[in-house]
Amino acid sequence: MQITVDQIMNWGPCSDYSRERVKELWNGREALTPIEVLDLEISEADRIWVVLRPDVLGLHFRPFLGDMLERLPQSFEVTRVVTLLRSPDTTEADFLEAQAAARAAAAAARAARAAAWAAARAAAWAAEHKWQITRLRELLC
Repeated sequence: MQITVDQIMNWGPCSDYSRERVKELWNGREALTPIEVLDLEISEADRIWVVLRPDVLGLHFRPFLGDMLERLPQSFEVTRVVTLLRSPDTTEADFLEAQAAARAAAAAARAARAAAWAAARAAAWAAEHKWQITRLRELLC
């Protein structure tokens, strides 16, 4: 599999990646392999975004998808999708359904992680404010 600048642009990258920026990253080469993309000096999230594209991922990375899903909080849906991905009898339609379910599970995990971070930040601020009030009382007394 070769990944071209045109493919990247057709996938709609974020505004950090103009055509000129992507050409610069490709360093004059016509195309890069997925391994070469993974070696680029850009954020890990951006490298993963490229390699996990359906055009790149294909059916050859079922074990990787299964491993990713196993890392998510378990649910009936995740377990079902992992089973589908691990089966040699899985059809392309099954795989596409599994990809959609995996995206949904990943979105749910991201939302849960964002909520957990928000709660942690709120708790940290609450603790900080409590300490500040206590310290101010000590100083004022």
